Order: sequence, then C-alpha cells, then structure tokens
Amino acid sequence: MRKIDKRCFSNHHTKSYKTILNIAALFALGLLNIPAFAQSPPPDLPLPPCEVIDGEEVGACLDVDESLSGTASGQFSEGASLLITTAPSDGICIMHIGNGSELPWSPSPCFASVQSPTVGTCGVIDLFDGGKFKEMSCRDAFYDDTVEFSGSLFAVKNDDGNRCGGAGNFQTYVYGGPANVTGARWSEYGPDSLKCNISFNGPRPNALLGPTWVKVSVGVGIAETGDYRSPGRSARTEFFVPVNGDMREREVDLAIQSSVSNTTYNADTRSYEATITLVLTNNGSLPVESFRVSSQMPSVVHVLDISDDRCFERDSNNNSLGRLGSFVGPNLTCQGLSLAESGDALGRDVEFIDIDVRITNIAELDGDIEFEIQGVVDDTNTSDNTDITRLRIDLNQSGTLSDTQRALDALETSFNYEISSDALLDKQCDVYMNDIFDQLTLLREKRPDLFSELSFGRVTSGHYNVLTGNSQVENEGRLTAGHVGVVVYMKGTDYRRTGVVIHGTPTWSPVDLDIQSNRGRQSVGGHITSFGFAESFISFGTQGHGEYYRTPFKNFPGVPKQEEPGGCGFEGLYQDNVGEFNGGSTIRCTGSLVSNSSVDDEVRSCNITLDSTILRTESPVDIRAKNAAGAVIETSGSQITMDEYYYKRVFAWPERHDDGSYSWLISLPNSEYDVELIGNGEGSYKFTSVTFDESGEAVFDETRGLTSVGLVENFKIGDITNPASDGEAEGNASSSGGCTVGSGDKIDPLLAILALLSLLGIYRKRLLKPYKNR
Repeated sequence: MRKIDKRCFSNHHTKSYKTILNIAALFALGLLNIPAFAQSPPPDLPLPPCEVIDGEEVGACLDVDESLSGTASGQFSEGASLLITTAPSDGICIMHIGNGSELPWSPSPCFASVQSPTVGTCGVIDLFDGGKFKEMSCRDAFYDDTVEFSGSLFAVKNDDGNRCGGAGNFQTYVYGGPANVTGARWSEYGPDSLKCNISFNGPRPNALLGPTWVKVSVGVGIAETGDYRSPGRSARTEFFVPVNGDMREREVDLAIQSSVSNTTYNADTRSYEATITLVLTNNGSLPVESFRVSSQMPSVVHVLDISDDRCFERDSNNNSLGRLGSFVGPNLTCQGLSLAESGDALGRDVEFIDIDVRITNIAELDGDIEFEIQGVVDDTNTSDNTDITRLRIDLNQSGTLSDTQRALDALETSFNYEISSDALLDKQCDVYMNDIFDQLTLLREKRPDLFSELSFGRVTSGHYNVLTGNSQVENEGRLTAGHVGVVVYMKGTDYRRTGVVIHGTPTWSPVDLDIQSNRGRQSVGGHITSFGFAESFISFGTQGHGEYYRTPFKNFPGVPKQEEPGGCGFEGLYQDNVGEFNGGSTIRCTGSLVSNSSVDDEVRSCNITLDSTILRTESPVDIRAKNAAGAVIETSGSQITMDEYYYKRVFAWPERHDDGSYSWLISLPNSEYDVELIGNGEGSYKFTSVTFDESGEAVFDETRGLTSVGLVENFKIGDITNPASDGEAEGNASSSGGCTVGSGDKIDPLLAILALLSLLGIYRKRLLKPYKNR
C-alpha cells in the first residue's frame, strides 16, 4: 500500500516550490498592492507552499496519493465547463482469477474502479489581510452579500449528462465484463471513466479577496494480488484549479471588542478596581481616519485612568469635562482615532485602549457597558460597531445583618442617634438623612477604627406607590411615596442583605409594622406606627423628639437605591480618602442640606381631610368592602382586583410580610360599609377600622379571630359624621404637618391621614361584632 503524503499542486501538475514567497514582505516593501479599482482581476501569484510551522500545516496543503494525480483543462469562470482527468500511475485491471490461492490480479497493482470527482473548499491568498492563505467556502470566496444565487455553483457530469466514474464487474466476470461482447470488458470501457466535466453555474466572481483556487478531488480503486473480487483500497488526490474573477471593492469595515481584565480587590478599602480593554480593528481594505468611540459609564463607575490621551469625558450637555473631569458615570468619548487598512505590515490596523475604573457602589453595579464606534462613513458591516462589556463583581457573602448590628454597637460610644442640632427639629426626612451622613463622615475622620468594618451611604426609596381610586391622579391613580436614610453595612457585602438604615421621620414614618426598628438607643419596639401601638409611644417622629431610627434594610419601604450625589459613601468618596479619586476634592458629599438655611422651605402645610373611613387588615385575609351606594373595593394578595370608586377619594397601601402574605391599609370616603374578610390562609387575623366622630376625634375598632382558606366573615362599619349615599362626603376639618411626597399641590392624603393619627391623643376601642346577612 502506497503512503499518502501532502504536497502543493498547481492547476495542472505537481510542482515543488523551492523558493518561499513572503507575501507580507512584498506588502511592506510596496511591491504588492491591492488593485485600486473595482472589477479588476487579482494579481497572478503562485500558490504558497505547504509547510509545517510549530507542528501545524500552513499554506496550500493537499491530501495527495503518490499513485494518482488529477488535472483540469482550464480555469473556473462564468459559463466555463472544465474537463477533469484522473491519472492513476497504475494500469487498468484486465483480469482477476478468483479461484487461485493467491487470488491473482493482472496486472498487479491496477485500478478496478474510478470515483467521480468532487469539489471542496476554495483556497485564497487574502490580499485584504496581509496576503494570508485561507480556505473558505467558495461562495464566500467569490461573492459579497449583494449577489443573490441560490443554486449549486458546480455540476459534475460526463459527456452524456450522467454521473461520472465507473467500475468493472469482477464479481461476475474474469475480465470485469463479458468477454464475448465487444467493448464490454473493463479494460475496454474503463479508460473513458477517467474523464469528467465540471461546469461552473454561478455568475462571474466579483468579490475575490485575492488569487483564488477551487480544490478538486479525484480517486480510483486499487486492486492487487491478494484482494478478492473488488479493489482492496481507495486512492484519492486533491489539486487546486484557478478561478477567473474580479477583486472585491475596497471597503471600510471597523470593529470593536471590549473585555474586562485585572479585576482587583483592595482589602484595605474593600473596593474593587478593574481594567476595561478596547480593541479597535480595521477589517476593511481602506484606511479610516478621524472616527470616535463613545460610551456611557454606569453611575457607580469612577474612571481612574485612560491609556489614550485622545479620550475625555463629557457632561450631560455634551460639554467637555477634560480627560478625567467627571467623578462617576461619565460620558466617555475618544475622538480623532485612525486605523490603517487591514493587513498593515506595521500593525497599525489594530489599536488598544485601556480604561482603569473603580466601583463606588458594588451592590448597585449595573455591569453592562456599551461601547460604540461613531463617525464612520460607508462602513460595510455595522453589526460589529458596538460591543457590550459585562462588568461583574462577586460580592462578599460572608457578612450578615447581625454582624452589622454588632459593629453598630461600637458606634454608640461616639454616636447617639440624635439630631446634631435642635435647629433640625420640625424638618423633613431628607434633612435628617444628610445630618446622619455628615455625623458619620466626621466620626469616620476622627475615629477610623470604628469604621474598619463598616461602610455607609445615602439611600432613597422613592419607588413605591400608594394606590388610589382616582384615575385622574398621575401614574394611573398611583401616588409615588418616598423615604430616605443612610444605610450602614459590613464592608464589601451587599447592603441589601446586611444593611441597617438609620433614618429620621417627620410626624409619620413610612416604615409600617416598624416593630423591628430601634428609636435612638431605646430597645426594639420603640417606634411602632401600627394602629395597635401603646398610648405612651405616640410621638411626633424625629421632628418632635429628635431621635433617629434603625431599620433593617429588608424592612425599609419600596426598593431603596443610592441617593444623589453619586459616588459619595459606599465604596466611594469620604472626607478621608479624597486623594484616591480624580477630582474628588471638588465633590461635595457633606453639608448639602444641613447647613442650608433654605431647608425651612422643605416643610409644607398639608390639608388633611377627616371625612374618611380607614380599614386595616393583617393577614391571612383579603378584604371586600361595599358602601351604601354599592361601590366595591376588593383585594387579593398584593393586588386590588376590583375598584368601583372611580373619581372618588380612595387610598390603599399593601404591606408584604416575611411569609409572603400581605396586609392592607385602605382609606375610603366616609360612609356605611359592609365588609367581608375572606380567608386566604390558615391562622389568626386582626381587623381594625378607624372612623371620626363629630368632634373630629378618631374612633378605633378592632377585632381578632381565626380564619381558613375561603372562610368569609361579615362586618358592618358605620358612618359617624355624615353618611352619604354616593359614598362621598364633604369635610372641612384640617390640620397641618410635614409632607414627604409630591409637590405643594399634589399631597399624598394617605400619608397626611396617618400623620394626623400620630398626633391624636384620644382614641377608643370597641370590639366589632360579626353579623350574618339576612
């Protein structure tokens, strides 16, 4: 059996290249250029030799059997049909005697069959990529996306249109065919099967990357003494056939890729830094000048350094802030960039830009950063003009809420959870947030040992809604409420899991069921806003007693997020680490409201109506209430499933418990109500109603009981002051208090009602009697 080797073939015969052509060197010396005009053929270059470099084959490598060769009658071009000749070095098999012990073939070896030629890939010297030799599909080698051709590029047939190839019938006949029929012996008709036609069916190749060849394969079946009645092995040989076509037009094709590397964790500051690397590549045959790359960095990313002086930062009005003029979340632009054409011998078709960043708030890192190439005209492939880098940081999972609480205990020797000045009494929660942040910042400067394990930062929960029955209210009947504070947490952890929020409240605290909060240094339970609180705990909130509260982050209302200005606190800027940031000395993280005399304007008078009926459920029950006019409001879980109080004054607020159930607080127009409590689980419930008597004093009614899924209990709630058949009454009584939501003419009535309740000193309880409908 002959050994198969690999060698390089020209279009007609085997040829050994002794001189290795370095096409890249020809480019560098200016001796080889891409044709400047479209629709011109590529230069005439020989196939590069097949070589083994570092254990890998490079060049025009082919599978060749030394007993076989193949030739083509010309070049593939539009409408061409080439004669492909299979040329075995062994003679044709004349006879096989199958009864002898050696099973002799004559001659031996000989070819007993011919295989049909096949067309494989195309070989290309890519002049757009420095003259590299590549193999690819012939369709990709011939055409760009503008050519539509759905058929097969090549057809392989013999002269009469049938399949090429053939084989002698030595299974039946000694001579491969009947000896008594003229021309029927294999030695007579076999030679004709060595020739075959391959026609080219496609349009003229119009987008060649350089000199191009089609790989064709021919084969025969070889028999020799010892083989039975069929060939013992197959021999195949590949060779290249040149293509006649035109070079593709020179084009612009820029691409950008981005990646994150060198992510490091600073154990001292518990901060994270990373390097974002941009790779700009010109895949086109034309150079590109004066383009730019832009990106909007996340609001918690601070740029420490950029490797390219052509990159700078812009503000929201697109004004330049200089090379590193922004603190966090910059709009980054690199302009005046240029790249040489693809394959540039000096490597000027690729450029790298490194951006060193620091994360100032790990928990709120939205790590998707998009980079975009801009300012390029006629880019042939814009799909790679943008790229997204995913900047991800794995937070420390070892810390717990209990760890934070223990670390906070150490602060009590220096921080008393009180306002810093009596001038802050009767102020709003945003004033208290800044006072807390300033006190902690100053304490961190004086006593860094107390903060060796703690970070802190401002948060706002202005994303939760109070539902109303009035669709004329903005946001489809939802009033946006908000509360703010300072979250303190174990460094390097997710403060949403380990954080405690220190916050101050006006006359009402939005931390409902706040029995897990601490007021000042009092024990747990010192601040309760549920209707069941003890009389001794009725207070004016922080604006009355001047003490701050501590609430586990998970119990803080809404979905708290970082408060502006960004970059302050958390893993970012404090007064004692200004030198770690570019432009850090220009950022004002403290004293933004505390020292501002205009804070008095933040306290507004709020009209509070007293003609309301307030219903409160505590799980596991849903509520269905119908007034005298038949209007119904009904809850299910966290949703209002029926609301017939269109244009009426209805305010509703769900509260999620740890077990996934919900309680509801609903403020309705003053009326008589039939109320159904519908069990949605097993266990005890509490139902409280609040009405107002003729003097405007609140009357509390409370009942407790056991329920089960589907169990319905009925209650009747009476109208004390002014029953109205349409479910709406006009009220004139009002009071005033601090507002935390809305503008002066868009006050949240629910928060105002609850604020009033915290001021009332007289209330009564009576047990509601369930009744049965007749």
